Amino acid sequence: MKRAVYILSILLLVSCQSIEQLSIDYLLPADVSFPNSLRRIGIVNNCPDKPSNQQHGLSGHLFGNGKLAAEALAEAIANENYFDEVIICDSALQANNAYKQATMLNNAEIQELTALMDVDFLIAVEEINIETKQEITNMPDWGGCYAIIQSVVLPKFTIYLPNRQKPLVSLQPRDSIFWDRIAQTEKAVIKLLPSDSLIIAEASAFAGEMPLKHILPYWKTSNRYYFTNGNVAMRDAAIYIKENNWPEAVNQWKQVYDNKKKGKKRMQAAYNLALGYEMMDDLQKAYEFATEAQRIAYELEHIKEIEKQQALTSESALYYLECTRLVNELKVRKDGMMLLKAQMQRFETDF
Repeated sequence: MKRAVYILSILLLVSCQSIEQLSIDYLLPADVSFPNSLRRIGIVNNCPDKPSNQQHGLSGHLFGNGKLAAEALAEAIANENYFDEVIICDSALQANNAYKQATMLNNAEIQELTALMDVDFLIAVEEINIETKQEITNMPDWGGCYAIIQSVVLPKFTIYLPNRQKPLVSLQPRDSIFWDRIAQTEKAVIKLLPSDSLIIAEASAFAGEMPLKHILPYWKTSNRYYFTNGNVAMRDAAIYIKENNWPEAVNQWKQVYDNKKKGKKRMQAAYNLALGYEMMDDLQKAYEFATEAQRIAYELEHIKEIEKQQALTSESALYYLECTRLVNELKVRKDGMMLLKAQMQRFETDF
């Protein structure tokens, strides 16, 4: 998204175009789909009790806290109101694991846990690995030292159904979290860095929220842009947008698009029409007009460097890159709509 803002900022500088921005929120489907019959979910801590093997202040490896991750996951799922009820068993199921190695639940354990918790299926926190790296930088010009601890968080979650011999799916997301401090001396800044116990606690809670978009439909916020100048119709359309009258804005843009058989104005009208149809939930037409805007932008000036992403040397190149961004986002939305509708069937209200 930062790239899109950068592209539009350059367009404003290199031309006399008037470009307006708005933000939209839309749902995207999860990677995993659950039958509507699965209404009650159980969250369990199946992490082995492993000791930490890192000394504070050194780069290395830490083991996460399964209890904290299970609690964070249960709270995050409950807040989404997707399932009827979320039950948690955060006691370590592997507390007596003498080998202290991750061990997946067998079918008998799954049957027992789902019956005991009165749930339809389980999500187990299996393990949490935290790879940490510390860097300290002297900044003489600023008269101080800067320190940062970066941690790559690598949890594993497994979804179990009581009527299946094998897990439904295992998830191994990956993300990073960091802590930074600044002080006058290296010794002072080291004292400000978080302890291993704090890193483990915060990284574990962070890990618990990581699988959310893989198992539940999730909201995404994106920036959209539209051209407002050039003629009366484009300016009138901008007024209709302020009134949230998208059908009339689309009618105004259609006039420009139909009257301009080629060139920049037709491209701008097509680009605006893509936004208009997206706002009216017609993703197929939105994608078609975005693709048309992309085609026209490319024909305005054939620059091979554009395809290679090597240069932003012309206004036409910037138009092409921005149209391509919109095409890609609309394709993701369009292609995922059928799956999203299936995942949202459990709700009677429209989304």
